[in-house]
Amino acid sequence: MKNAIVYLLNAADRDMLNFRMSIELLRNNYLYEHPCDVICFHEKNFPAVEIQYLKEAFEVNFIFEEISFNVPAYPPEISAEIPEYFPHPLFPKAQGFPIGYRHMCRFFAGELFKLKVLGKYDYVWRLDTDSFILRPIDFNIFERMEKKKAVYGYINIQHDHPKMVENLWETAEAYFTPLSKAHIFSKEVKEQHLRRVFYTNFEVFNASWFRAPAYQDFYNYLDETGGIYKHRWGDHAIRYIALMSLCDKSELLFFDDIMYQHGEVYHNNEITDTF
Repeated sequence: MKNAIVYLLNAADRDMLNFRMSIELLRNNYLYEHPCDVICFHEKNFPAVEIQYLKEAFEVNFIFEEISFNVPAYPPEISAEIPEYFPHPLFPKAQGFPIGYRHMCRFFAGELFKLKVLGKYDYVWRLDTDSFILRPIDFNIFERMEKKKAVYGYINIQHDHPKMVENLWETAEAYFTPLSKAHIFSKEVKEQHLRRVFYTNFEVFNASWFRAPAYQDFYNYLDETGGIYKHRWGDHAIRYIALMSLCDKSELLFFDDIMYQHGEVYHNNEITDTF
């Protein structure tokens, strides 16, 4: 197998410091025993001096890949509805979610899997710059995915705020119902699934599955509506709907034995599967 870990970096001082901590913990607690490529996507403004520092400071097989973000050329009626800042529903006086945040959502929702640089990899493990592996992982993440024949690995499931998924479920239901892939939209189980999201700051992909038409056609359908920019549809919500509609639960792998921190949230083997 050929596998990789991916990050999306940005030039904010706090995020660069977080990434230094994240990669040091990843190196110490995983990469020494299970080396693989670490692909760091970044925009043009990411400091070259920081890239040089990272290469010299850490014994990691880095691949730094420059990318650019742009709002797609939507029809005028869609573009007119895209706010500069999407207001935070819990903190209305805060700045909210800028275009850059929604670029990130779109990137991880589907654009990531279109990139040529990922074409040679079987499995891809995504971490955020503030994702911290707190204890040694005594197994190979990717081999566990292969043994399970999993298409997706996750560490937690949560619920998103209703404002963040406005019109998403209705749009997805309209897509999947004609394809007879609408079991999560049925009256019996819809409330069980509604507003659920994967905790996508730690997720592992079977890359070929996410590159394939079944997933990409759904992603492209959502992308053409502009909902990621108009409503801040997150990659975590899109991912959940797609996987629940296109996969069997047996194809999803719950990592319940990794000591992990993201923000103020910790995960360890006391967490239970939340399906």
